[in-house]
Amino acid sequence: MDRRSYLSFVGAAAVAGCTESSDGESGATDTPTEAPTPTATQTPTASADARDAIEQAEEDLNQAITLLQEETDTWSTTGDASISTKAVDTALANAREALDRAEESANGDQQERVDVLRSFADFVDKTVSAVSAVGDGINEISTAVSYENTGRYKDGAEALDSAASYFGDAHDQLTAAGETFSEIKDQLPSSSDVDLVQSETAQEELVALADAYQRFAETGAIFDRGLADYYSGVDKYNNENFSDAEEDFSNALEHFQTANDQYSTAEDEVPQEFVSTFIEQTCGTRVYSEASNRLVLASQSAAEGNYEEASNLVTEAESVLNENCTA
Repeated sequence: MDRRSYLSFVGAAAVAGCTESSDGESGATDTPTEAPTPTATQTPTASADARDAIEQAEEDLNQAITLLQEETDTWSTTGDASISTKAVDTALANAREALDRAEESANGDQQERVDVLRSFADFVDKTVSAVSAVGDGINEISTAVSYENTGRYKDGAEALDSAASYFGDAHDQLTAAGETFSEIKDQLPSSSDVDLVQSETAQEELVALADAYQRFAETGAIFDRGLADYYSGVDKYNNENFSDAEEDFSNALEHFQTANDQYSTAEDEVPQEFVSTFIEQTCGTRVYSEASNRLVLASQSAAEGNYEEASNLVTEAESVLNENCTA
């Protein structure tokens, strides 16, 4: 899997949401010849203190999203998908404090804006937690790849199990964020600086991404356990322990077939960015399934003393493994 090819997608999807108004300023502006147009933060009886606090909260929310963007931007350049949420958390805390101040003197329209911005802060908070979990999961995938490159497939499987757990947590956080977002959509005033369409799209993309990564990790762990059994069987076969080799190859075959079914099913269900990776993994598990099947038969033949037939089956298995599954 080309890990970095997905990182910029994660970062972009994670932080789309809050935007400035078209003139670059937050809130309404006065003109020298007309009275200002009332908005959610500015009505004839609006509290100036509440208005200022609400505008500060919006600035803090935008800062939180900008900081999160900066953190995820490093994913594709450093190879480390961990993020530090301290600055983001501080910006969110500042936004909530500003909303507390606004609430002390807000009128009815302003209170409505305060309530919705609180919900949006919760949405951003849950999204931050989800993105952090996705980053941890991606790092676990990198660890698994390192284990795989040194033939430590059992360790690779455990790292992928851990990755799947992180992605599952991210999926739960995003589901909760989506529920919060559904409430915001119906309540946010039309004059708000929050881009609901972009936020909704980003949230949906993140849910799909977390699901795809979770499926990749869960199925990859099965694949790795198959590889551990497969190469254990190879060692036993070479040491002429044919009965035990047959058992290992049979176990490997079961793992490969299960993984193949899951990869194949996912090809039509994951985001387009993931499809080629799942297709390659489907091919890889099919190749190993076919090789394992031949080696089960080879082990049986060798155990029965039919070494020529066993040798032919081993040759067939080696030929199958030469298939190139890289797109």
